[in-house]
Amino acid sequence: MEKSNTERLSYIDVSRGFVIILMLIGHSNAPDPLVKAIFGFHMPFFFILSGFLYNREKWSNLGFKKLFVSRFKAYIMPYFILAFFNLLINIPIEQFKGISGQDLVDSTLNHLQWIFYSWGAIDKMPNCTPLWFLPCMFLCSIGFYFLQKIKRPLIQTIVCAVCVIFDYILFLSVEIQLPWHINVALVGISFMFIGYKVRKSGFLKNINHSFTFIASMIATGTVCIITNPRVDLCNNSLNNAFLTYLGSITVSLVILYICYKYAYGFTFLAFLGKNTIIIMALNYAINSYSNRIWSIISILQNISYCWWIMTIVDILACSGLILLWCKLKKTFPALKHLHI
Repeated sequence: MEKSNTERLSYIDVSRGFVIILMLIGHSNAPDPLVKAIFGFHMPFFFILSGFLYNREKWSNLGFKKLFVSRFKAYIMPYFILAFFNLLINIPIEQFKGISGQDLVDSTLNHLQWIFYSWGAIDKMPNCTPLWFLPCMFLCSIGFYFLQKIKRPLIQTIVCAVCVIFDYILFLSVEIQLPWHINVALVGISFMFIGYKVRKSGFLKNINHSFTFIASMIATGTVCIITNPRVDLCNNSLNNAFLTYLGSITVSLVILYICYKYAYGFTFLAFLGKNTIIIMALNYAINSYSNRIWSIISILQNISYCWWIMTIVDILACSGLILLWCKLKKTFPALKHLHI
């Protein structure tokens, strides 16, 4: 039987949910090879997916002003709300570490300035470094809008290549991360362009995807990720750019295809995929609190708080917080305007 439009569209949320779980694993002190494999594609995946979902006709008709306002509400407002919330709940964590008095005030103010700068580093942003993606994605959306104003695909491709080259020049010449990860946004635009082209080509539904073809894509992506030094898009570290692009593109497309073809009915993954911002915002804070709680409960002290236990705790805690947030939005409808 043909699957309904709702079922088919749910594969987007399922794929997001799957990759966000991989992000939780990558942030849970997992073995280095596993973290390297996840970091090899998980952030490019979200940029690719953003391009995949971009509606050129819609934003061409509505214009830049409405796109700007829409993306500001979708990315910047949640960023500051969740970052400030993390700033508050980070104070007890700092106290657990023995920081108090003027040192606590200084530490909090230091975190505050880095929230406005949006430098995704543990020592700068208060337990919410994954949120760096939101301001960066906002800049990508703005840049991609103007990229789509160029009518000729070849020129668009050249512009994307120039953006990547310019980012590499910045990587070599500028030692600090730029505000709102402007340099990473240059790379993000190119990944968005790839995702947009994949959607326009009808890759998921028009090509005869044989088992051999999918297996070869998985093998290609695996080889690229394994042979390339660890990729860290947050720190603008692509290492071998060719391997990074080829590896992240092939793995991302395989994930999208498998979710489109087979896994579109995984409701729990779709549930997580619809709430990735909350997971990104609270992942590190949950880890900090759960580590502390684990260390003070005597019955647990003889059990290693290993990466897979931490991941399970993250998933359960995030799910509970998402349900709580959904309940609050039903109780207080005005909260829906926060776009979280």
